Amino acid sequence: MGCGCGKLSSWVGEPAGGRGGMGGGRGVEDLAARYPYSHWGSKLIAELGVEDLDGYTLDEGMLKRVLERFSSDNPDPERVEFSVDYLNPSNEVVAYLVGMGFLVYSRLPEYAKMRLGSRLFNWLSVRTGELLKTEEPRIVSELLSVDFSLPNVIWEDGKIVVGLTDFLRMSHMWESRLRLVELPIHRGKLILDGKSAPLVASQLCFSRLNQILEEKLRLSGPGGPRTRPSWVDALEAEVSKLVPRSWEELGGEGVLPRVAEEYPPCMKEIMAQMAKGLEPPHFARFAFAAFMRMIGAPKEETLKAFSTTSDYKENIASYHIAHIYGEIGSHTAYTAPSCDTLKTARLCPVEGYCNPKAKHPVTVYKINLRKDINSNRRGATQSRETLNTDTKP
Repeated sequence: MGCGCGKLSSWVGEPAGGRGGMGGGRGVEDLAARYPYSHWGSKLIAELGVEDLDGYTLDEGMLKRVLERFSSDNPDPERVEFSVDYLNPSNEVVAYLVGMGFLVYSRLPEYAKMRLGSRLFNWLSVRTGELLKTEEPRIVSELLSVDFSLPNVIWEDGKIVVGLTDFLRMSHMWESRLRLVELPIHRGKLILDGKSAPLVASQLCFSRLNQILEEKLRLSGPGGPRTRPSWVDALEAEVSKLVPRSWEELGGEGVLPRVAEEYPPCMKEIMAQMAKGLEPPHFARFAFAAFMRMIGAPKEETLKAFSTTSDYKENIASYHIAHIYGEIGSHTAYTAPSCDTLKTARLCPVEGYCNPKAKHPVTVYKINLRKDINSNRRGATQSRETLNTDTKP
């Protein structure tokens, strides 16, 4: 696509003429339809001779297809599995490209684009996990190694073998539904079967799509591309209807005492990753900075938390934090994502931990603070009672 974001081939995986093969018994078109972001999707783009979507006309069928991917936080696995258009595989690839392109070119507020991106990537990753349950192991291993950048993947005796160190290196990027102790390990290798391999691939899919989007947003520069294809306006008019006002009105704000031990698990996990020098995904960083703003933390305190990441650059971090705090750009002070959004983005590390009535991390933090304050008061009361007892004649 234009505006410095690269050709369409850079929005999908490495072409099958490179490291990727032909995907076992399935044809390239079928595989491209099932996994449109993959190197099979790239090969189909090359065969169609499509260079960009600048002159693309968004018809009613494609509009409906793309809106479906943006419309739900929790897509029905069975429904998305049977949504593949095998008769017109190019529709699947174009729908992915239109959705991804929209997230870059749209002028919707950043919080809305973040949430829509999580919905799109969750939809695609859920479908990936369901479809891979019926694939040959060689196709699963090819997707893992070529498209999700998991090196040294071996297909052996109908199972997929992954290096333990490679798995651990990648696993910090997503909230794993798998516990390491539940996976068979043999001589430093993970042995993935027909149940665990699709689940790992689904989560890596979500992470990889976020990486692609972050790269495109970075290439487009601050404020996004200066020009955009005409179809974006038509799609934005419809997608805007999926952006309720409630996405902004979350949690409440105000200057609160900052007690890191009482932060909700999602924010504590992001902080821990940054403290270890890791590189949390863009959405995680946005969520943390917006959370800090909402509890009244000064920019300097938020910036300091980011300074330990391995990719830290003060000028870039300062710019993004100032943007989130509403000091530059549109001068909109952004709210942190809701609990539902964080779960969709797989940033909720402890399912069921928080108060079920809490729908936002700031609300969780307020509840935790209240418990902490009440606990301290009870402790102080008990201490006074003990002191009074001890001092009685």
